[in-house]
Amino acid sequence: MLFAGGGFQVKLYDIEQQQIRNALEHIRKEMKLLEQAGALKGSLSAEEQLSLISGCPNIQEAVEGAVHIQVNPPYYIPLVELVPHPETAPTTMDRTHALMKKIGQCPMRVQKEVAGFVLNRLQYAIISEAWRLVEEGIVSPSDLDLVMSEGLGMRYAFIGPLETMHLNAEGMLSYCDRYSEGMKHVLKTFGPIPEFSRATAEKVNQVCRLTVEKHVSHLEHLPPFTSAVGGPASAAGILALELGVSSFVTSFMLPSCHQDTLRTGVTSELVAHCDLSLRD
Repeated sequence: MLFAGGGFQVKLYDIEQQQIRNALEHIRKEMKLLEQAGALKGSLSAEEQLSLISGCPNIQEAVEGAVHIQVNPPYYIPLVELVPHPETAPTTMDRTHALMKKIGQCPMRVQKEVAGFVLNRLQYAIISEAWRLVEEGIVSPSDLDLVMSEGLGMRYAFIGPLETMHLNAEGMLSYCDRYSEGMKHVLKTFGPIPEFSRATAEKVNQVCRLTVEKHVSHLEHLPPFTSAVGGPASAAGILALELGVSSFVTSFMLPSCHQDTLRTGVTSELVAHCDLSLRD
């Protein structure tokens, strides 16, 4: 939908043709709802954007050109990682970068391929240490999440880790002079990659379920709430705003959205191919 909003041809791919048909129908409904709410991106009408979207049975045709990874749900989270092949021409990356900015995304350049992409590598580093702290009994699962939701996450929602370092002293050089030895001392205590044991997973799962149930119980006593597209929002949808769960945000913003839409209709943007040759 992002590319269609920018006026580009979009092709959706899935190995199951029925999934493509379902996705196109769900996208049609979603675009209509967004248009009615005045939340449709781009200058084109819903019908004009829908005319630019079609199914594609050939994955090679769907993913032809530069590779990029978007953060779900891409219609609401703007970050895009642009990942070039070793033989990708710099001009191709430049055009792709300009294209992403044109459709309202926030592209960043990955200089070379790396397992997991940049966002996931940062995310996995946090998950790894979070898991270890819980598994070793240093902190409870609920308090661990508080560290992020009420602390580190609030900081990183506005500035990144490197900028934080720079601003925490008289510039980056000063920060490293002051704190590098202390950081290395702590980093040496991190230990090996966790095994994500079943016992710890069950413990965390139980705590998370209780947390969700508590929030839902609290929300059930609230007056009716209207979602961004004009329909009634469920308790789970409002809960997403408190918990910050992106998969819930999509269902909150788009009440008609179903799981197959999330898998094919929305995430198909990952393999959307613009009618614009990205090859030189």
